Amino acid sequence: MIRSDTSRLRIGWNMLINRTAGLKGIFMMKTIKKAVYTVEAAVIVPVLFMLLAVLIFFFFHVHNRTWYEAAAYEAALVGNSRPEAEAEVSAGTRARERVSAQIMPGSVPETTVTANTWGTQVTFRSEGTGGSMGVDFSWAKSAKIRRVHPAGAMRKKWMLTKRNEKR
Repeated sequence: MIRSDTSRLRIGWNMLINRTAGLKGIFMMKTIKKAVYTVEAAVIVPVLFMLLAVLIFFFFHVHNRTWYEAAAYEAALVGNSRPEAEAEVSAGTRARERVSAQIMPGSVPETTVTANTWGTQVTFRSEGTGGSMGVDFSWAKSAKIRRVHPAGAMRKKWMLTKRNEKR
């Protein structure tokens, strides 16, 4: 059977239509894939930003606790370097200076200073909540430093050396 030119044209036209439909299918698949990536990004990006915000908030919290612990020790040392009558006032003044010098965001803690014959204690206490997260961010940092009595310390050391010499 011999085909005419028109039959060849019809066969060619059908192949062209099928190929075009195939190309359209390929282009539609690429469009669908792009849409899937858009939907995934619309879900993942806000979750990542929220996680980043929580991490930054946590790092501020840990930084502040550590900073106030160092400030408590500094204030207690200042209090111990003064005579007993002035120890509480000087330690309290240094503690308030350190609180006002804190530049990181967070709650301002309550300061308690106690000084007596044994030494100086400085406590920073903060009451904080995590808001809608329901996490308790309350903390207390305390520094207790004993007063050094040089004459007594030297006497103890002298007694220990005498005892060791006798052996």
